[in-house]
Amino acid sequence: MALLITDLDETLLERRAALRRWATGFAADRELPDGSVEGILEEDRHGARTRAQFVDAVNRRFGLRPPLTLAYLADYVACFELSDAAAAALVEARSAGWRIAIATNGDQPQLDKIDHVGLRPLVDGIAVSDLDGVRKPDPGLLLLAARRAGGDIEGAWMIGDDPVNDIQGAHAAGVRSVWLRRGRTWPVDLEPPTVEATSFAAAVEDVLRAPG
Repeated sequence: MALLITDLDETLLERRAALRRWATGFAADRELPDGSVEGILEEDRHGARTRAQFVDAVNRRFGLRPPLTLAYLADYVACFELSDAAAAALVEARSAGWRIAIATNGDQPQLDKIDHVGLRPLVDGIAVSDLDGVRKPDPGLLLLAARRAGGDIEGAWMIGDDPVNDIQGAHAAGVRSVWLRRGRTWPVDLEPPTVEATSFAAAVEDVLRAPG
């Protein structure tokens, strides 16, 4: 059966927007000075830092007392939303006969996000790197997600925003790919994706229109 594999953060879900919502509430609760929300976002380094590194950086930047702890994750997860467009795209793909799998790097909060936004009934399989012992761009995570979704990796597509983890991982698994540009240009030193798109919904449309 046809298989569509998707990344989670900045693909199905808008991670940066969720972080901004959390940071706005946190800055107001702690009565932080003007500009603090942007400062918190800077310390995230677009997800390049681990959560522990992010917490430490925010504490050092703002001298927080009491300090921010990893307990912030509960409030952060609650800031995630599944857009109507993304949900409709998943429904459309399934109605067209596609199985859908999520393959995401991360740990337990990834599953918490999925449950919070109600994604689980809309997909057929989920693989999370730190819970499953294999991390993108290793194609093993995509293969595991495919097995759990009951789809055929041959002829599958991968949608994601990360040129290395998602797109090069897709190439390593031998599947076609859609890269979500998000205002960026493709790194010239990497093998390009099959298709580029501006949103998850647009990426799904590209997949559904593509020849088998």
